[in-house]
Amino acid sequence: MSRNQKGEPFDNFFRVSHGPLESEQFKQLPVTAQLLYFYLCKLGNRLAKRDGEFFRSDTVLEKDTGLSNFTIRKAKRLLGNAGMIQFNKPSQRNKATRYTVSEYSNC
Repeated sequence: MSRNQKGEPFDNFFRVSHGPLESEQFKQLPVTAQLLYFYLCKLGNRLAKRDGEFFRSDTVLEKDTGLSNFTIRKAKRLLGNAGMIQFNKPSQRNKATRYTVSEYSNC
């Protein structure tokens, strides 16, 4: 079985609801916001506690997605305004942001 750099099998899957993918609101988002949404769904499936929260710093998101810090901040704002995610910005720089992928998106 082939594995990625983190040692995870390539055939791992994560759940994403069809609802957001089929919505006009999602289709109007820049592809970078869509990419971040998918990545946050993956993290939510893997890391979320019972309350649906998980943490990830923007620095780690940059490395994981290949997006710039500016693009990540913009995409988070767009996804938050669309109601697809909630996030709480940390009070200190370089600390992890708390995320919840919205129930509406059901991922």
